Amino acid sequence: MIVSISSIFYRCASVSYNKVLSDKLKTDIEILKVDPPVIEGKLIYNPDIITQLYEKGGNLLSVKWGSRDKIAQMLFAIRNVLQDGLQPDDYHLSVIEKLTTKIISSDLAEVEDMAQLELLLTDAFLLLSAHLATGRTDAETINPQWKASRRTVRLDWKSFIDSTLQSNNITENLENLTPKHREYINLKKSLLKYRQIEENGG
Repeated sequence: MIVSISSIFYRCASVSYNKVLSDKLKTDIEILKVDPPVIEGKLIYNPDIITQLYEKGGNLLSVKWGSRDKIAQMLFAIRNVLQDGLQPDDYHLSVIEKLTTKIISSDLAEVEDMAQLELLLTDAFLLLSAHLATGRTDAETINPQWKASRRTVRLDWKSFIDSTLQSNNITENLENLTPKHREYINLKKSLLKYRQIEENGG
């Protein structure tokens, strides 16, 4: 499935198509600034960072997910967040898969679909990065007496995603954000055991 996506991105990569896609991305980014940022029923959580990331492209905005390897790595990362106690569809998985399938099955990808897929992948990357780095749950909303300090990671998120996509190290860079201490590793091992028990009907 992912192999086909690369050919679609580049089969459509004529100057005129790139200009139309660029204009569509500009329009969508302008909407992100003022309207509730929702694509295919999914809320876009990082409109400010996304806006800064794409606007630096100047007059001609180019896609940042225009290769099969980048998309494959991102889908792999989302599908495997269960091992970190996260839920794949919190990162737009169902909509990303739906758009991917639609694009692949079309003779010529619609610009609107391409632009939406682009923004959803970028938002999913930013959201997943933040959750892997600092956690998804605010401990104080669960237990105001929580004593453990929240993990902080100081990153320029715009630069982080930009450099990650340029270097094509998506899976590796996301993995590097996760805690490396023994307690976290043991929690992941325990979670895996419980999931195996569940799969076996327990």
